[in-house]
Amino acid sequence: MSEDRSSFVAWARESAHALDGDELALGPADLTPLARIVGEARVVGLGETWHPVHEFLSLNFRLARFLVEMGFTGVLLEGSLATARQLDGYVNGTIPDRSALVLSSLWDNDETMDFLDWLRGHNASLPPERRVHVFGLDSNVLIMENTRAPGTTVEDVIAYVEQVDPGWAPTVLDVARRVFAGFSAATASVEDRRRANFAYFGTLAADLRNQLREALAVAVARLGNNRDEYRGRGSAEDFEWALHRLVVLQQAQRMYEAHLGSVADGLAVRVHAMADNARWAIDRLGAGARTVVLATSVHLARAPWAYSGSETEIPSVGMRLAAWYGTGYVALSTAFGGGTFEPPNPVTGTTDIPAGAPDSIDRALAEAGGSAFRLLDLCGRTAVAPPAGWLAEPRPLQPMQNVASPPRYAFPGAFDALVYADQVHSARQRSL
Repeated sequence: MSEDRSSFVAWARESAHALDGDELALGPADLTPLARIVGEARVVGLGETWHPVHEFLSLNFRLARFLVEMGFTGVLLEGSLATARQLDGYVNGTIPDRSALVLSSLWDNDETMDFLDWLRGHNASLPPERRVHVFGLDSNVLIMENTRAPGTTVEDVIAYVEQVDPGWAPTVLDVARRVFAGFSAATASVEDRRRANFAYFGTLAADLRNQLREALAVAVARLGNNRDEYRGRGSAEDFEWALHRLVVLQQAQRMYEAHLGSVADGLAVRVHAMADNARWAIDRLGAGARTVVLATSVHLARAPWAYSGSETEIPSVGMRLAAWYGTGYVALSTAFGGGTFEPPNPVTGTTDIPAGAPDSIDRALAEAGGSAFRLLDLCGRTAVAPPAGWLAEPRPLQPMQNVASPPRYAFPGAFDALVYADQVHSARQRSL
């Protein structure tokens, strides 16, 4: 082991904050360092390097609960923004039946439902202006949309416009209905559905895609030009959601058309849209509101990433958040030692977890030993900052995907802190 690496491992052994509670039962002593790491940040990203994983979900949701208890009122999940309003309705008491909630494969588990139940209970005792709201980040509607009813976004927009401007929307948006009717919801796995829907979009004739693009542009303009009138005929909140659902459909079309060129191009469009959706949600919460974002670590790092097999760098959501909010954006990521998935991971289909790269930060933290769960402050806000020597070179984090070419990060430039779990396991299947 090099002297620089030995120094880093020694630092990790001595400076890690043990998270000794039982995941969701972490106590104040475990979480106080998080408050110092976060400071006055307006936006905090809690990244996970593999999902859905029981330990990552449980730990990050517990950290998110602590931030909510500190006064954070926004929770953004890596999932369809267009359908996330149902989750917000549940945690705010307007949707009573939890079994009716539709979540993407990342969040369709008991750990997420436990968190949503906690948010619902938390909100029940608060006045409306202090309640927490849930949003989604993603325009990826054909993968993360309500898979029991493809096209829900279109139908929701039509239903709203029919209330405030009867007779107009169905004719204009009929092309969107026809396009979305062809997307698959019944495939055996998330990956099968992803492949089927990307392939389906590629079969659409150019003139049909042009009709869809024009219809969405007309609908966005119609709502924008009639903002005051429509808001006067219904609620301002319903108007803003309907308008942004149309924007999300535009984002989705741009993403899928870019994907026809290359996966990297499609992902770059998707990430740009995710950042715009995050800003829209943060703005909806009002001036000074504080928000926690839960997503894949590559999205939240203050650094670009590249899709496996491509050298094209994709600017991350975290880079744009840092550009907008400066030091008001703080990012954390998970790291881990090892584990197995039984049943197989629903996103990647894997049972065994490949070993991290020899020079990964995960391997170094595993060698440091200590508590099964640890919080490591990389910026020196709660303890001595890590020695710069070994971190002078970018180091990989063990990823969910891109295992052959894991993203390498300059620490602490990319992340302010790491949440380490020694062993990880499958998330718990959602029980209704």
